[in-house]
Amino acid sequence: MRRLLAAALIALAPAGCGGGVDWDRPWLDTDDEQVSELIVSTYHPDPGGDHCEWDSVVLLHLGWPPGTAAEFRSGSERQYVRDAEGVLDAPGRDALELDSKLPSDAEHTGYHSGEIQLWISPSEATEAVYIVRPEHVERWPRSRRHIFCD
Repeated sequence: MRRLLAAALIALAPAGCGGGVDWDRPWLDTDDEQVSELIVSTYHPDPGGDHCEWDSVVLLHLGWPPGTAAEFRSGSERQYVRDAEGVLDAPGRDALELDSKLPSDAEHTGYHSGEIQLWISPSEATEAVYIVRPEHVERWPRSRRHIFCD
């Protein structure tokens, strides 16, 4: 019984801490060429680190419109948040859906990192993006103000 419980806890651990994905992998385009971090990038603090105690948070930065390089504080960047454990005090964090469905108008951006893909729904582009993984789809809400950790 203890082994079964331990196995269940180990299996659940990755879901809260970034979902078991290596968020440090580079993003690639449709030609499998690495994309500039100014166009799309993810930030995930080292698990177990004390960096603002955010080791379960993943921040996605996307140049806007997609495919363009973002300039800091120019409005040409959007930030989307995966805060599965609710550690951030950020508006809209409750809009994260870890088991979502793609809207009918969703389009693959061509960006991928490992087995995950970035999709955008034109009707929801100001509110969220979709991370498509082999086992499920996640809806990540857009941050209303950029989240930083000093």
